[in-house]
Amino acid sequence: MASDVTRQIGTMMKWRTRALPVIVLLLGLNLLELANLPIAALSPLLGLLSLIVLLPAAVLILMVWAMIFQAGWSAFGWPAGLGYTVIAVLLTPLFGLGIFVVPDMIRLDVRRLLGDDRGAERS
Repeated sequence: MASDVTRQIGTMMKWRTRALPVIVLLLGLNLLELANLPIAALSPLLGLLSLIVLLPAAVLILMVWAMIFQAGWSAFGWPAGLGYTVIAVLLTPLFGLGIFVVPDMIRLDVRRLLGDDRGAERS
């Protein structure tokens, strides 16, 4: 049980690490589009770059959500896994907070509630 929880949390943190640069790039491109730059020729280029970055970002976000569910399920049961996933899904549109915050929340909850270092491993 302990090794399964540690493995699930490690896998979740790896997928989160893979998703962070793509999400930050997507957020940066969206902020550039919202800035209304005076160069009209730049707008279609930014839109195309955002579309290109959106596909890998969507796949990575779905993988992180799946890993959040699996880590919560292996640590506390399927209702907790579903609860953590719902929190992540609701917070992700808010500048990616679901991807930034929820995996650490699960890792710290495992460490605190299970009373050991099962969630201490970050990779």
